[in-house]
Amino acid sequence: MKQLTPADVQFYTMDQANSPFTISVMWICNPATSEAGEFNFDDVYSFLHNRIDNSPVFHRTLFKAPMELDYPYWAHTDNIDYKHHIKHLGLPHPGNWDQLRAMAAAINTHPMDHSRPPWDIHIIDGIDGMDGVAKGSYAVISRFHHAYVDGKAFLQLVYGLMSDTPETEKPKKKKSRPAKDLPTEAEMWARTLPRMWEQSVKSWRSGYKTAQKGWELINELRTESKPDQIAAPRTRFNGKVADERTYNSINWEVADLQAIRALQAGTSINDVMISIIGGGMRRYLIKHDELPEEKSLIAACPVSVRPKEDADGNGNMISMMMISVGTDEGNPSRRLAKVQSRTARGIPLARDIVSELTAAMDDSLPAYMRNMQSWAMDKIDIDTSAYITGINMVISNVPGPVGATKYFAGAEITSAHPIGPLMDGNRLFHGITNIGSRVVLGVSSDKTAMEDNDFYMECLEESKQELLKAAQKTTAKADAGTKARAKTKAQK
Repeated sequence: MKQLTPADVQFYTMDQANSPFTISVMWICNPATSEAGEFNFDDVYSFLHNRIDNSPVFHRTLFKAPMELDYPYWAHTDNIDYKHHIKHLGLPHPGNWDQLRAMAAAINTHPMDHSRPPWDIHIIDGIDGMDGVAKGSYAVISRFHHAYVDGKAFLQLVYGLMSDTPETEKPKKKKSRPAKDLPTEAEMWARTLPRMWEQSVKSWRSGYKTAQKGWELINELRTESKPDQIAAPRTRFNGKVADERTYNSINWEVADLQAIRALQAGTSINDVMISIIGGGMRRYLIKHDELPEEKSLIAACPVSVRPKEDADGNGNMISMMMISVGTDEGNPSRRLAKVQSRTARGIPLARDIVSELTAAMDDSLPAYMRNMQSWAMDKIDIDTSAYITGINMVISNVPGPVGATKYFAGAEITSAHPIGPLMDGNRLFHGITNIGSRVVLGVSSDKTAMEDNDFYMECLEESKQELLKAAQKTTAKADAGTKARAKTKAQK
């Protein structure tokens, strides 16, 4: 058994009745490349049963400590009801994108059963009314609780459902594992009591380290890593999460985003995406006459601190970077330059001091106190949205497979759409991934915060085009200068 970390437990406590803290991805798959040449749910179910049955990661379930005095554990179980976890759904005619994204949004509002392994997979057919999608295609929504995996670990799990060729392997014989009985209650008390005794010393050490790292962070924020602004402005995205979710996505060629990088030295694709979001949100809020005049909206950007040697590990190993996305800057080139400067300062800070400070703060609070706090918040039902003002949105980048074509159950994966969680105080989530030669931006919100997300997609496209035109103009000017210098040199 492996014990959950404080961060994992915190993600479980962030569950809300209408908004579980889950992360998911939706694939569109074309079965023309499969052996059957068409969609057959039984074949897909057999493929998933085979892959999952031989992956111990999918067999982890919660095993609680006595009286919840300590953090729970992940325990292995062979008692998996596959029909509960793998579900077959169909869209009514005409089966278009609007219907599919509405279904994807609805699926991600359903809470997960914490007594089972926290994952599910929905297979959705009847999507022939979608523009640009081959007839007979189907969608796959793979969903995991965030307490189970962070972005990188999630990626490893979904990679396990992909293959490099359309050929599917024959069903494997389930790997034999030695039977292990779960600990008895007496054995669990023997685990729990020493940890409670050690917690007082651990809390003291963590308190000291919290003070130390907190002081280091204050000094950094005063000097090299000084933020452009301290607080986020209140916006429509800072309220209580409503019952009905909305979802939409947009995608762009990697080549176009690479071209935009020419605007600013040292710029990454992630910087470009943040700048596009800043420009798109600026347009969106101007249309609604809600743009803060002097302050930019602030995004929380998860930063992985998972070591390369632990690429297959479960659980959460992330820190957080807070960054102004540039909604206060109308010039696209200056916005990108500011974003690049902010991430250049913010990412190292998040991976070093912020990561250690967060870990120390998590360790300072005893498990039973965190569990009591979670229970009280659930019973009292406090609206925390009034107190969460540090951010306006989340922007999370989980890179997918680049270049090569990938397959699921023999079907070519033609597109991927990331879907993220919402919480009171933060009703807007941007998920970024890539598939083949395209980068995909998926936007999750609720209807009270963003009912017109089709318009927001238009704003994002205009923001991207504005940046691309500026980059092309800069590149053309540089090329002209190079040719002029070469001509002058030749004349001499």
